[in-house]
Amino acid sequence: MSSFSFLFSLINTAITIYMYLILATILLSWLPQFRYHPIAQVILSLTAPYLNFWRRFGLQVGGFDFSVILGIVFLTFIQNSLRSIAISGSLRLAVVIMFFSDVFFTILSVFFSIMAIMATLRFIALVFMRSNGPFSMMVDRFLRRPVMLVNNMFARGKMVKYHHALIIIAVSGFIIWQAINYVRFIANGLIAMLPF
Repeated sequence: MSSFSFLFSLINTAITIYMYLILATILLSWLPQFRYHPIAQVILSLTAPYLNFWRRFGLQVGGFDFSVILGIVFLTFIQNSLRSIAISGSLRLAVVIMFFSDVFFTILSVFFSIMAIMATLRFIALVFMRSNGPFSMMVDRFLRRPVMLVNNMFARGKMVKYHHALIIIAVSGFIIWQAINYVRFIANGLIAMLPF
């Protein structure tokens, strides 16, 4: 094993471990009762400076922090770039273009999948549990704009019943999510054929 391959392997492993620490940070944000455990404090102290850098871009929407995704995407870009250099000895422009195309489609895919899942969960809570707890209020905040869009598109500004709007958002979110994945597959195939 050459020293370059060893160095690449070491950096790749470190980035992968750090991404797992970021995922643990996400889980800790959902389970606040564990945040004060000594291991959790170590994880938070290791990831907070990096995540705070990405939070400056203001990607908090309806109680969700999408800046973490941006941080993970950047680490993935570094990994893919290093992998391309290790395999071919250089960084091809097509690899960079494919990465940014993938980032764009991934962000769209994540947004629409979250929107579809949240609308589905909120519909279930509304119909079967009649719940209006903190989670429901957070989801309602997140879905406020899509509900307004549904009202404008389907009822010409009048109010559509909330549970009907949730169904429309969930179904259209799942359809758009799958369409994005299909377009990403086609785009990556076309980009891979680039000669540079």
